[in-house]
Amino acid sequence: MKNLIVLLLASVICVQTQVIGQILKLGYMDQQFVYDNFPEYQLLRKEIEGSSAKYQEVLKEKYAQYQQKLEAYQKLPKGQVAPLILKDKETELVNLQQSIQEFQSNSEKDLQLTYQKKFAVIEEKVKKVIADYARENNYAYIIRSDLRAEDSWPIVLFAGAEALEISQEILLKLGVTAATAPPIKAGLLKMVKK
Repeated sequence: MKNLIVLLLASVICVQTQVIGQILKLGYMDQQFVYDNFPEYQLLRKEIEGSSAKYQEVLKEKYAQYQQKLEAYQKLPKGQVAPLILKDKETELVNLQQSIQEFQSNSEKDLQLTYQKKFAVIEEKVKKVIADYARENNYAYIIRSDLRAEDSWPIVLFAGAEALEISQEILLKLGVTAATAPPIKAGLLKMVKK
């Protein structure tokens, strides 16, 4: 489906180019390949994997402690142990269980926040280099070639000054003569065309 969208986008760009009579350069790139080979991104992934491994080790220890206490509790002769002791052991198990869940939740949040914070810096560097390269080499568009269904990154990574915004013309063809709001520049288009 995403490949069909890219093909359709490329076709629209080609049709625009022929109509205008200009030659617009269209580039494509494998964005994930760039990230996977960018040393700063590799360091970030190693950092996240290292932290995750440490958190998993602590979680494993907590599970082992819980399992050990659960087995000891289950071996208690229920009729021979005072209800107060049973209640204490049950409370201890519930507290351990809550501690495990809280640690797991907090460690996942920490990994996610660390990744988001550090990836944002890397992403801005990559976006800037894409835009600079595209401008220096007179590209009208740079699009992604590595689209997958689960991706949320933009299809168009760069749209130069030569790129045409045709929303008003489409509205006119639809019979709408007065738009109520200007078209929204989303994603990298917004950043590049300020």
